[in-house]
Amino acid sequence: MKWSLLTIGLFVACSVSAQDSKQQYPTPEFENEIYFLNKENSTLVRLEKGNSGIKTKLKMGGFAGSENDFIMDNEKSPVQIKESNSLSFIYFTSESKTEGKAGSDTVSKTNNTGPSGINGWDMFNNPSQTTSLYNAYPDQGTRKVVLQSGSGMRILGKTRESKKYTFSVRKIRPGYLELVIDKPLPKGEYVFVVMGGFEINMDGSASLFAFEIV
Repeated sequence: MKWSLLTIGLFVACSVSAQDSKQQYPTPEFENEIYFLNKENSTLVRLEKGNSGIKTKLKMGGFAGSENDFIMDNEKSPVQIKESNSLSFIYFTSESKTEGKAGSDTVSKTNNTGPSGINGWDMFNNPSQTTSLYNAYPDQGTRKVVLQSGSGMRILGKTRESKKYTFSVRKIRPGYLELVIDKPLPKGEYVFVVMGGFEINMDGSASLFAFEIV
């Protein structure tokens, strides 16, 4: 019986490995953007794109609290992604044929620590250093990523802050990284905030890539 279970385990492991090796990674149409990777049919979905500086809003002159936000137009994103236990996105900066091997192991996780095994190109464009994923709140015709919120006089104000979601990074090839979301995302609005790396805006604003989980 023990040998049978071991054989079954090895068969399952080999099957999973074979499926991973067959995953196709198409080249995005546009550089310097984040795409959703639909692994069922190996297609890419372009995320809604915008940019925003950090906006500070004082409620009742600050007595009812304050917020520091990134803001996008409209309360919902036109890009809808079906809820799933496993979501991946592509962080694409350029098409390069000079180095790297497709499907290499995860290189880092977005936990504000230094990445390991990353070359000079990766240090500049590594999303664990430049990119964060937050939920967004609908608010009077806009969506807000609330970085910081203060209640002021608590009898008048409420605090709310966007949750930061972690993802792991797998290097597929130079200029082409897969962002694997660590935990399932609940239904709602989400925004990747990119500050630095391939998106350095002259006005100091961040590049935003948005989608909705339905």
